Amino acid sequence: MSPPFVSDNDLKRMSCTLESVPDAMGRCAAVKIFNLLGLADGLGGITQLSELALSPEAVDPAHIVAGSPAFSSLELGSVGGAKIGVWEMTPGTVTDTEVDELFIVVDGEAEVEFIGSGATMNLRVGSLGQFSAGAQTRWTVTRTLRKLYLTTE
Repeated sequence: MSPPFVSDNDLKRMSCTLESVPDAMGRCAAVKIFNLLGLADGLGGITQLSELALSPEAVDPAHIVAGSPAFSSLELGSVGGAKIGVWEMTPGTVTDTEVDELFIVVDGEAEVEFIGSGATMNLRVGSLGQFSAGAQTRWTVTRTLRKLYLTTE
């Protein structure tokens, strides 16, 4: 069974963009994301996601499988009820129960195993992935991983 994610080949075949899917207000989700990042409708400024200062998060020792991973994050805001933020994990292995999420990796490398099925995602810079709420996963981060996420929890 394959995990629910978009592969590199799927991305090459896709021709739609965020701009082609307006929200209920008729504005594009991509423009709202630019606004959250302070990019004035995408017309000026830049935010380096790899340089944003994140806040440390508590780590539940029951979820640590190997190493001494640390977590940090920064919630940037919301669009149409979905939360947008940046999350980071240092090297190590942990288990997690996922929420509905779409994300893109902006730095680092990891493997995510779907517990029970054995299916895996190999994440690296540029990987676009999706999780369904309730999925049981095992994250093995080999190089500090940072992702931009959108959740609907």
